[in-house]
Amino acid sequence: MEAMERVIELYEDRNSAWRVLTDQEGTTGYRFNIVERARRSSFPADASLLAIGKIPIGLEPVDLSPESPHGMELCEPCALWLHGEVERTSQALGVLTEAYITDEPLYGKPRNE
Repeated sequence: MEAMERVIELYEDRNSAWRVLTDQEGTTGYRFNIVERARRSSFPADASLLAIGKIPIGLEPVDLSPESPHGMELCEPCALWLHGEVERTSQALGVLTEAYITDEPLYGKPRNE
């Protein structure tokens, strides 16, 4: 599957600051703490790297299979990345997730890549 054809999904954990990116293939996702990540990157930037098979620095691989003890309770995807565009699928849980999805600066400050 070519990079621009891959769909990258963003999930939120209901009980913590964990967020997970996955590409709909297999059971591996890549989790990160939104408090730390929103200051450094954005969903469009991370998704475009995952779409070409590169794991963004700072993302931790996690097994999302039903029998895996990852300890997260993931909601439905709150955003999708497809063909280089972001599509919202539900309302994000917080301002940091919202800024991460929309690629907006936090508190008027640029990100620290």
